Amino acid sequence: MESDEQVTGMQHQLEFNEEIRRYLDFTTRWGKFLAILGFIGTGFIFLAGIIFLTFGSTMNEFSSTPEFPPFVNPLVGVIYLLMAVLYFFPCLYLFNFSNEVSKGLEMDNQEAFNFGFRNLKSLFKFMGIVSIVCIGLFIIMFIIIFIGALFAGI
Repeated sequence: MESDEQVTGMQHQLEFNEEIRRYLDFTTRWGKFLAILGFIGTGFIFLAGIIFLTFGSTMNEFSSTPEFPPFVNPLVGVIYLLMAVLYFFPCLYLFNFSNEVSKGLEMDNQEAFNFGFRNLKSLFKFMGIVSIVCIGLFIIMFIIIFIGALFAGI
């Protein structure tokens, strides 16, 4: 069995070669493209939220479908605004990752490179937390629906 001194004294070196540099360059280009598309999508979601908030109560007048209560469309507007805010951050993290890693590769700037990967870590952490929250909400909704179905059958 190795002692703690032997384990901590060992250095692990990864090789950062031209192949990895090309992969990162390719990844940053696609990352920037996807982030820009995400910002555009966020803008459209935000705009839809503003439209629902502004004109939501008057939309029922022009609709041929049965009327909704007057609070529904503004509520949809608030939900859209929350979705836009929620979607903005992953796009920002991806954009920062792409820009900073690209800058780090071009100028051999270790600080920019580190900041880029810090944003990639933040992107994955954010998406993981959102996924866990969504799974939790799905489980809660399933339980509520199941309990409601049990009581409806009684």
